[in-house]
Amino acid sequence: MKHVPLAVLLSWWACAHGEILIPVEMQYGSPVATAVIGERKVRLIVDSGGYSLGLRPETVADLNLDRSAETVSTTDVHGATKESGSLAIPSIEIGGHEFSSLAAYEWQMPPQLANRTPKIDGTLGRDFLNRYVAVYDYDNLTITLLENRGLDASRCDGVEVALIGHPDNVIVTEANVDDGVVTALWDTGATHSFIKAHVAEERGFPLDPADGARGIYMSEQFSVAGSDLGPLDFVALPFVEPQGIDVYIGRNFFASHVVCVNAIEGWLRVRPNQ
Repeated sequence: MKHVPLAVLLSWWACAHGEILIPVEMQYGSPVATAVIGERKVRLIVDSGGYSLGLRPETVADLNLDRSAETVSTTDVHGATKESGSLAIPSIEIGGHEFSSLAAYEWQMPPQLANRTPKIDGTLGRDFLNRYVAVYDYDNLTITLLENRGLDASRCDGVEVALIGHPDNVIVTEANVDDGVVTALWDTGATHSFIKAHVAEERGFPLDPADGARGIYMSEQFSVAGSDLGPLDFVALPFVEPQGIDVYIGRNFFASHVVCVNAIEGWLRVRPNQ
């Protein structure tokens, strides 16, 4: 009898139940999914804090994709804004489903990934992910996209937290840490949880020394909607964007919790891994 990989079985099950199941690998601190454009596989960081579907220029050239006359303006965490080319992508296959006419742009790879192998081709960001109820389950190496209509609540259980509206349409909530209330961006593209260094300094959050950073903020408490999911540590870095954000919830939290985000109705639910 031929062995069928678990990821394939899960994908078949998801398709039969109207879901999109995306197997991921954890690489370079982020979840990486494999998609197909034309006949070429592309490796995309699944980045809930990122903009949309982004492809690095080398991948754009390999795929012979057309660039439109329009440009896309993006701003990184350090506040640097750049204009990137807008792309025309006829179709892309993600999680066994085909999507057409997705908005895309030329993505500039961060320097820390430039010499890594295997290469990253781009990112899959919030403009796509927020169309669905997204279940981020790092422990099982899956991201599942569910339709909001007729949502089975059992697929998305946990402590429910209201989202805070943000002009960038990122996923934001309030949270309590040892030294007060913070505004938190839930970011699957973040390789760790971070705190803006100027926020820690201005608010007097104690920082332990750390190589390559302004310090580490160690909080015994990380509470949302009255439920404590701590402890959680945050690396302090000189980030300034997005505006209005104090901390970024990243891999060290997602690795031990299942997070279900419903940007359509404005909530997320979170529970510890079983």
